Amino acid sequence: MGKHLELNMTEDERDFLVEEAKKSCVGMIEIGCCWGRSSIEIGSIAKENELRLTCIDTWKHQAFYEGFLGNIAEAGLDNITPIRSKSNDVVFVGDADFLFIDGDHSYEGVKDDWTNWSPLLTTPAIVVFHDIEVPCFGVKQLFGELCEKYEFSREGNIGAIYIPKPKKRKMKRSADKRIK
Repeated sequence: MGKHLELNMTEDERDFLVEEAKKSCVGMIEIGCCWGRSSIEIGSIAKENELRLTCIDTWKHQAFYEGFLGNIAEAGLDNITPIRSKSNDVVFVGDADFLFIDGDHSYEGVKDDWTNWSPLLTTPAIVVFHDIEVPCFGVKQLFGELCEKYEFSREGNIGAIYIPKPKKRKMKRSADKRIK
């Protein structure tokens, strides 16, 4: 299979990612794609469910971008839209309920991805983070903060945050206060 497609996660972590991706019923976004290994995993699930996957990466080197495109083509995934840009420069038009964040691992970078992208998701939604156990990465800190506010699950170095559908507020009926 394709060029540079070693998966940077354990098989259990890969299975976790795939199971979370299977829950999507609207569309998927991946931030940080490099050679496309996780994109192929997620994109295959999306294709089975007739969904699109939007892949966002700077692909700083042309060879990375060409490698990504070649690997996606070799996998036969015509449902993937690559966007070559910084994630905070992208204007997303579409629907998605699944987001995989594996881009900028600094605290500021991953928090920007969360802050900018999670509100765009159709709820209920799932946001999966990679590298949640690497002490020198800001992903660990942000994931810990989010776990205090949201339901979550994890497998090794990968974790999911579950964004619920907003609860409908009950309207309070007020007394009729017409002026006579």
